[in-house]
Amino acid sequence: MATAQKKKESAQSLTENYRSTDSMSYFSNSTSNKSKRNGSSSISVKNNKTMYKFRASFNDEITADVRDFLQMKFKDLKFSNTNQTTFWTIVKNKEEAFSCKLNEGYVRIYADKEMISKGFQEKLKAIGEELKYVINGEAMRGANDARKEVAKRRLAHAKREYERAKRYYEKTTKVK
Repeated sequence: MATAQKKKESAQSLTENYRSTDSMSYFSNSTSNKSKRNGSSSISVKNNKTMYKFRASFNDEITADVRDFLQMKFKDLKFSNTNQTTFWTIVKNKEEAFSCKLNEGYVRIYADKEMISKGFQEKLKAIGEELKYVINGEAMRGANDARKEVAKRRLAHAKREYERAKRYYEKTTKVK
């Protein structure tokens, strides 16, 4: 019983909302892991033909983990630190082509796709995907496996409900 309850709580901690259109997508996730990632996180991603934008707010205690991750991923870019804020930027023709700003509990990434290479665009998209897992304290593989397991359970439940409804329909139509 205790193991089943833990699995149920684990599945509930992966509560996700995802909406997508042709030009943009948004992702938000709330977690309740019993670690320094207590509380909730909010992640928003906008990705269209002209820009890429990633915004996230999270528990202040994981800012160092996020900073370490970003420093590793943007190791080729210059960065600056000012009053507990870390900035990475790329300026082309006196215009900001890329910026990443990290404060305590908040990160914002912006890129003008018309000013950066396709390769850098793909790199940003991959970094954004990984950053979701860093913020939520999940391993990418483990989180994907957990989501697949939840989807399998939901599918099995839907199939059972379908069979139940089908039997009910057949029962009620035979009576006439």
